[in-house]
Amino acid sequence: MATHELKAEVMAYSSVVGSGVLLFNERGQMLGQIAFLCQADELREKAFQERLASVISNAINADTAATQPTPQERREWNPSDGDRICQKCGTDNPVWFAPSPIWNCLMGGPDATDDPGGVLCPTCFMALDDDQIWEVRPKAQTTPQEAAKVLVEWLNSDRPNAPMIVACFTAMKQPSGDFDKACALLRAIAGEDKADG
Repeated sequence: MATHELKAEVMAYSSVVGSGVLLFNERGQMLGQIAFLCQADELREKAFQERLASVISNAINADTAATQPTPQERREWNPSDGDRICQKCGTDNPVWFAPSPIWNCLMGGPDATDDPGGVLCPTCFMALDDDQIWEVRPKAQTTPQEAAKVLVEWLNSDRPNAPMIVACFTAMKQPSGDFDKACALLRAIAGEDKADG
């Protein structure tokens, strides 16, 4: 868990267990506590334990405040930002994705089947499920041949998607690809499709 997700609160004193510090995540779920194991009677005193718990709690919360994004790094999201800014933390959002079933479940609940929407950076998204271990890896590059096939599917679809054509041409221009070869393949596939139809 990142430090900026931790919040601390002084635990009410009890004559049985004394005082301590309660630890919560940013959603208010209790994570645990810091307790005082006393070897000497001085540490068992209520006033001393409450003061010590307050010092520890204030230190944790001060550290939390120090790790929060500065106003220059964080700002309110508005619809014109699209997916460039995280709606939760307000920081820049890199290009990334999660498989639809995982996104739907974490954003819309276990019964969600449609995209519930929302724009989250990877950190805020992963924080939705603290128990999960996440793997981050680069997406495989699309080959020119794959891009050409997708472009043909787009051209023949009933519902064309303009960003898809941009993505196809971007993929075909990758240094590892041969744009002329991809275009020739595209023309060949388009010619075969017309001959078959």
